[in-house]
This record gives sequence, C-alpha cells and structure tokens, in this order.
Amino acid sequence: VAQENIKIAALIGLLFTTGLWLTQISGLKVKDIHLQSRELSIKGANTNFRQIHPLIHQVLHEYLVRRQAETAMFLFKDDAGKPISPDFIRKQVRDITCQAGLKSVTVRIFQHTCAKRISDKEGPLRAFFIWGAKKATTILMPTRMQNLNFHP
Repeated sequence: VAQENIKIAALIGLLFTTGLWLTQISGLKVKDIHLQSRELSIKGANTNFRQIHPLIHQVLHEYLVRRQAETAMFLFKDDAGKPISPDFIRKQVRDITCQAGLKSVTVRIFQHTCAKRISDKEGPLRAFFIWGAKKATTILMPTRMQNLNFHP
C-alpha cells in the first residue's frame, strides 16, 4: 500500500473515531501520538487525551514507521512539511465517501457520529454554544464529564 494511502487511511480513521475538528487534526504533531498508551494529545486551553481505536492504531503505527526518516513535526503534512489544510481534509473525506457510494458525507457527520458513540457510552449529551471570532458553533459534551476516553 502506498504511503499516501496509509496517510489518508490514518487521517480518515482518526477523524471518524475521535471526532476531532479540522484544525485539531491538521495541527496534530508526531509527538502528540502515544502509540504505547493508545492515546493522542489534543492541545488547546487544556491538554485532552483521546483513545486511539485498535484498528486505527495499526494504521497509525504503519504510517509512522513508513515516515520515520522524515523530520516534519506535523503528523499529516503537505509536500512542504506544513500541516495539511482543512480543505485538503474535506476533499479526502469527499473523495473516499464518494468512492464508497456515499453522498453528502462531511467531517461534521463524522463528529456527530463520534458524539453519538460517546453518548451511548457516557450518557446524555449537553449542547454548549461557543462564540468564535466569525460565528457561533455548537459542541456536544456528555453530562457526566469523567472518562471521555472511549473505544468505539
């Protein structure tokens, strides 16, 4: 399997199983992946951890082994070593889902699917509204905040 295919498989797998935002996944660094503990660190106001699904763990491991000689700090990088863009991610999701015969699948649907899995495991979700610089957005969080790590 080509390096680019492994990269896309790892990218799509992480999106689907973690519910990360586009900026979070594009900003992931190699050091944020902890294969031993099967977690990834998400930097923000606080550092959060998400579990890496066992199937994605294998793909991530293979992807990291194949790119060992590379010195780029970003997990998913472009040819210049910079983080991949949100548009690149959207295009990959669109291309992969179209190849699978699925129409109108977006990264947001991946996030909602992930939120549903958390809800099934952690209990009801509560909506929070966050006002950003350009628009308001909604995030869903379990009403019980302990143990947000889960295995889909």
